[in-house]
Amino acid sequence: MKIFFTILGCAMLLALGCDKDESKVVDAGPDGGGEGLAFPLVVAVLSDTHLYAETLGMSDQAAQGLQAETRLVAASEAILESTVENLATSDVDLVLISGDLTSNGAAESHHMVAQLLEGLKATGIGVYVVPGNHDVNNQYAVSYETFQDTVPDITPEEFSEIYSDLGPSEAVSTDPSSLSYSVEPLPGVRFLMLDSCLYTTGYHLNGAFSDDTVAWATDQAVEALSEGSFPVAVMHHGLVEHVDSQDTYFAGFLVDDHDAAAQELAGSGVPLVFTGHYHTMDVSMQETGGATIYDAETSCLSIWPFSYRLVTFHEDGKVEMTTATTNDFDFDTGGQDLDTWAQGQLDIAFESYLTDMAQSFGLSAAQTAFAMPAMKDAWKAHMLGDEEYTTEAQQAVAEITSQGGVMILVGGLITKLYNDADPADKELTLDLAN
Repeated sequence: MKIFFTILGCAMLLALGCDKDESKVVDAGPDGGGEGLAFPLVVAVLSDTHLYAETLGMSDQAAQGLQAETRLVAASEAILESTVENLATSDVDLVLISGDLTSNGAAESHHMVAQLLEGLKATGIGVYVVPGNHDVNNQYAVSYETFQDTVPDITPEEFSEIYSDLGPSEAVSTDPSSLSYSVEPLPGVRFLMLDSCLYTTGYHLNGAFSDDTVAWATDQAVEALSEGSFPVAVMHHGLVEHVDSQDTYFAGFLVDDHDAAAQELAGSGVPLVFTGHYHTMDVSMQETGGATIYDAETSCLSIWPFSYRLVTFHEDGKVEMTTATTNDFDFDTGGQDLDTWAQGQLDIAFESYLTDMAQSFGLSAAQTAFAMPAMKDAWKAHMLGDEEYTTEAQQAVAEITSQGGVMILVGGLITKLYNDADPADKELTLDLAN
């Protein structure tokens, strides 16, 4: 495999020109015209935009109830709009979005997402999307004016139509078995936009690939490599565990049979996959069958601190990742500073989410209250990435586990959340050629 990638690196340099200082511009940009693209290729990777169209309405009662959600549903349209405005004036060449474009799959929300992204594409920036588990055939598509009035959702066919100009119409190849497709914005990199979702019977948290989709994806990877392009995958569900025992504690956030899927993709030459769904900023890696594959998960755009990735692809296979945030958007925070308000909303949501989790573990109200501060700190650290297991955090875990019984399990889970294996999560460089 290493020899194969070395040959690939040479092929890429021959295809793109040997002088690294020389501009290497291809004939057509992502829309088939414009100035075209060249290495280094700058890509923004977003995930879980979870947009809820403001035109669907939202009552005060619904807004209060939605505080239990870590994502800021009421502000989601404003957040994506501001992000799009920022990207439009940046040096970004392409935008990849790894699913959960909408909050609950409402057709009206999809049309709003497409409108915003098509406006971004009109500035000359390519945009490629894949669906998330919230997006297609979602039986929970409702107006938050009442929480009960259903609104139209969309079918897989309608997803392809709505987002046709945001990836599918530029496909090098389309998978007949799913909404997966591949695009090659310039010679040297091919993005495998993989549909990992289960929606034939409605909303599902978990996802899976059919054998046919895996075969199509691996064929695309091999073809890309043979033509001198690195195959990079984009999908909603995680491929590699982002926390020890993720399958046990957080079932449904990894694609089914993820080890087998990782082995198939890595074995066919895919060294990197961008994922979402789990709402954390984390990079994990897995060595399988003599190959290594990296899973770069991007956090939810509508959760503080509203982060996304900026990824620079170089012609020699080097990939540099940094983290950007949307620092300002138009939303009524009741007079509070935006950052203070957003963190306060997240704290409220964590309290609700972790209380439910504690109850599922069988903790009493007193045990939950005792462990809550440490659980919130751990989950926030895990969500932000590059976790640091401080002395204070370790002392808190020791106090929790000293109570014995189920509290030992709680302390163990907190430790797992802090255990951030290599590589770094937010700022890192990978070498796809080696």
